[in-house]
Amino acid sequence: MGEIAGLIAPRPFCAVYGKKDDIFLIDGTQKAIEVAQKIYAKAGVPDNCSLYIGPEGHRYYKAGAWEFILSHMNK
Repeated sequence: MGEIAGLIAPRPFCAVYGKKDDIFLIDGTQKAIEVAQKIYAKAGVPDNCSLYIGPEGHRYYKAGAWEFILSHMNK
């Protein structure tokens, strides 16, 4: 999955994850993001790839998503 996320580079990408997610485990998610972040670093835009971890389970976390979106809108 990290390679697939890396295909989005150099455009901004943020994975939004729930700390208590029992569908997608954190270890696999973090490994995938590490792969994507390496690709983004090679593309010269390491800050364009991030992982937001929310406090609950598998759901949408607007705070993490919108913070990322707004931080990249004026770049």
